[in-house]
Amino acid sequence: MTKSKVKIAVAGAGYVGLSLSLLLSRAAEVVLLDIDRERLAKIAAGVSPLQDKEIEAVLADPARRPTTTADPAVAYDGADFVVVATPTNYAPDLNYFDTSTVESVIRDVTAWAPEATIVIKSTIPVGFTERMRREHATTNILFSPEFL
Repeated sequence: MTKSKVKIAVAGAGYVGLSLSLLLSRAAEVVLLDIDRERLAKIAAGVSPLQDKEIEAVLADPARRPTTTADPAVAYDGADFVVVATPTNYAPDLNYFDTSTVESVIRDVTAWAPEATIVIKSTIPVGFTERMRREHATTNILFSPEFL
């Protein structure tokens, strides 16, 4: 059996993850993963959880909606690419980014789809990508800044 479309999983259904999942759904099978089941239910029903006219317009078209799930196995199994758009809150008093959500996604992806290319869109500290590559013994982890 051959796969007809590239499968892209997007971890994080905030503004960045939702926007990217809608854009990518034009040409790929997209599965949007989030821990907020209420947010996922809205998206699946075509209701934007964000006030954004463009997102609302795209969600109005059932053919453009990504598949939504809170189950990492469903999202990552068979994925060719995984886009990480999870929060990395910054604590200025500690000069520290909390990268635990990104690290969790990377662990899950390497378990469910070890061949997938991971593209980090979340804000991360300098050196993080290289450290993750070493820790997970892969070169399939890339960083693409959230905003340029």
